[in-house]
Formats: sequence, structure tokens, C-alpha cells
Amino acid sequence: MVVDLPRRWRWTIVGACAVVVALGLVFVGLTRLEAGAASAETPAIARAAAVAPPIAVARPEPPEPAASAAERHASDEVQVCGGAWVRTEPDGSFDRAEFDRATGLPRQRERVLAALRSSPSELARAAALLLAGADTAEPAARPARVADPLARIALASTDPRVYALAFKACGGLRERGEGACRMLSAEQWARLDPDNAAPWRFIHAAGSARGDVAAQEEALFRLARARRSASGFFDVAGAVLAVTPDDEAALLAASTLVTEAIGIEAAVALPSMQPLVQACRGPALRDPNRAQTCRLLAEALTERADTLLDRMIGVAVGREIGWSVQRTDRMRGEYTAYLASLADSGVPERSAESLGCARIRRDLDRLRRTAALGEVGAMREWVTASGKPAWVDPVR
Repeated sequence: MVVDLPRRWRWTIVGACAVVVALGLVFVGLTRLEAGAASAETPAIARAAAVAPPIAVARPEPPEPAASAAERHASDEVQVCGGAWVRTEPDGSFDRAEFDRATGLPRQRERVLAALRSSPSELARAAALLLAGADTAEPAARPARVADPLARIALASTDPRVYALAFKACGGLRERGEGACRMLSAEQWARLDPDNAAPWRFIHAAGSARGDVAAQEEALFRLARARRSASGFFDVAGAVLAVTPDDEAALLAASTLVTEAIGIEAAVALPSMQPLVQACRGPALRDPNRAQTCRLLAEALTERADTLLDRMIGVAVGREIGWSVQRTDRMRGEYTAYLASLADSGVPERSAESLGCARIRRDLDRLRRTAALGEVGAMREWVTASGKPAWVDPVR
């Protein structure tokens, strides 16, 4: 199998914190803001197949001096972080087997997974199970290997992050009532994490799908009054980075595993935004109670969410309830400028610098910061640090 590692590395690690929100942007072609988003027919672990590992290396010995090393290697070989030389294909991509052999990726990957398994954190141990399944050769075997045992762990857990991880990994298995996944529910997730809006999005969408007005009303009320909206998008990536040894040999494994974690999360079929926006549109706002709930909902999603996706849903609701153009344009401007900053790395995709340790460390540090702050928190930090005024997309 030939994989284009440089492109995967650039977009997945540098831009993963933001492109997940979609709106027609990059990263696995995901568009989550369109009405009628597809329901989860398969578990996320199965839909996240073939996420190529990013570029890094796994050799612990120090690299040779650049000049003498280069003289002994062919022009189609590239030296990557840690000193390993890897032969490239004519189009600049790498053969997966050759890359693994040269860098020792499988061995280093198992090293980080072992650290997750031995962690006292239940979330870290659940993450190890999820990621071990992501490396299964046959995508069809992944649900049986991962979702069901992960669901059994979640059923005995009081950690809402573990429960949310299993709930999302089960996907269609949960909806079809298969295995232990059938016993997971958004309602139980909400009971474990009562201040979190995230499970109530699933509850509201399910109520809308079956025409249950009472369920929709309660979910809307809970969404609007939640103290935060924490999707857990970076929980697994953060767990990986927390246990990764601080040496060059571990960089390849860390970057590969966080890429897999992000790919799995990006494959989760989220509830459509349309029922929420529809609930706060036109005639529905004539009811003073509904109007107040929608005002609170817009504020909750834009100010207390951890993902840019939720924030942009909040902006959409804000438009419906009469927010000023200046306010919504400012939020869109921050969002667009932040995405542009992530995409503009200043390093050509296939340059030697893009494969170096300094670049990889910088990108993993950035992802670690995003995992700690959430996407919205990272964006706000960038806006403050950049000193740039918000701007509006000129094509609007």
C-alpha cells in the first residue's frame, strides 16, 4: 500500500483542531453542518479506516551529519526525524511497509499503547482498546473487536468521558440493538454528565426523528441551560499525548496514534443541526418561553462549547433569533482567520523541514494545547495572541 504521508501529516496534525468543523472544508471530506447529516450506519471505528500515519521517525540513535549521510543515499530517499532514511515513490509518497521497516513504527506504536494500558486513568485504558482496534487489518472486523468490549467497560464506568467514547464508537451497532452497544444511551450519558450539552444534542435529534415533542422540549431546555458543551473530540488524542515518552523514538507513534484518534472522532455521525435551528426559527419564536430558550441556546453554544462545530451552530441559531450582522460576522471572521492560520504552515508539503523533529514536536504541542483548551479555547487564545482584527469572508 502506498500512502501520501506528507499530505496526511500536514492537514491532520496541524489543522485537525479546526477543520473537523467542516462547513465544506478539509479533513476526510467531512461536512457536518449540512441538514440531514447521515445517521451512524456503522461504528466510528469502522468508518475511520485507512487513516494514513503522519510523518515522523522512530530511530533513537542520533542522525549522521547531513552532508556525509546524504552522499551515501539515493536521490529518492528522504531523511526523517530521528535519522531514518526512507525511499519515496515517484509522486513523493511512501510505501507503507517500507516506511514501517525503516522507522520501526509498529514497535514504537505498541510502546505507546502499552503506556496507555498501564495508566491509572480509565479513559487512557479505554483509549488503548479503541486505538488497538484501529490498527486491525480488516475494517469489517473492527466493530466486533472494539465497540462491544468498549461498551462493556462503559457500562461499568462512572466516568462520562469513557461512556461518551463507547457511545460514539458503537454508532450503528447501538441503533440496531447489537451486543453490549444496545445498552448504551444518550440519556445515561446525560445522567453521568448532567452539566454537559453534548448528549442532549443526540436526545433532541432522536426526539425530532420520532416526533416526540416532549422529548424535544426537554432536550432544548437542557441544551440551553448546560454549563458547557464538551464533545470529547480530543479526549483520546490528549490521553495519547499525556503518556508519550519525551524522546524522538516516540514521535512517530504519537503522531500516528493521534491521527487515528482524530480520524475515528471525525467519522462519528453527529446529529443534524437542522432540528435545533428549526426549533428557533420564525413562528416558533412567537412563544416567549421558546424565544428565551433559544437566546440561551445561542449563548451556550457560542460561549461554552469546546468545538468550533458547536460554536457555528450557535451562530446559526443566533441569526435566527435576531443577532446583529456585526456580531455574527465577527464570529465568522474569527473562525475563518483561525482556520487560515492553521492551514498556512509556511512549509511546503514535501519539504525536508516538514519531516523534521522540530516541526513534528511543534505540531504535537499545538494539538496538546488544543486538547487541553478545546477548539474554541485554542481559537480565542490565537485571536488574543495574533492581535489581528476579526475579518469577514469576502465571498459572503
